[in-house]
Amino acid sequence: MKKKILYLFLFVALFTFSCGQKKGQSIYFVNDWAHILTDEEISSLTDQIRELEQSIGSQIVILTIESLDGESIEDYSLRKASNWGIGRKDYDDGILITVALQDRQMRIEVSDGLGKIIKDEIAYRIIIEDMAPKFQTGEYYEGLFITVEKIKKLIKENKELVGQHL
Repeated sequence: MKKKILYLFLFVALFTFSCGQKKGQSIYFVNDWAHILTDEEISSLTDQIRELEQSIGSQIVILTIESLDGESIEDYSLRKASNWGIGRKDYDDGILITVALQDRQMRIEVSDGLGKIIKDEIAYRIIIEDMAPKFQTGEYYEGLFITVEKIKKLIKENKELVGQHL
């Protein structure tokens, strides 16, 4: 009996681990590669994002990096979003929030299935009105928290448009 439980546990652990990996790289809801967030802040943002995924299904991923190393933020974000496969395949409803700290650049990459809800102008306005002012004062968590809240609100208020392409 103990062996069966052990095998079941190992199977579940391996299955869970393999499901979290996308194309050879593990991703999480919050990937703080620039180390600008505390563990508590990462946990809070993760909970906030997880709630959207559980209630609607859409996915948000945050990525902070030190530098783009000369690459445009548009190209970098699009490449990461594509490689990671953010969002559900049938709905194409993923969002990648990218922050390049040294380059002082931010981007909200919206997949096609959320394009009717979060147009480029809306993403730009969120960056200009919410993220940038908080980031200028070093309040990275607050800027990201507000951004995720606004995105969640837009998706929840327009959930019937999730998965519809422009």
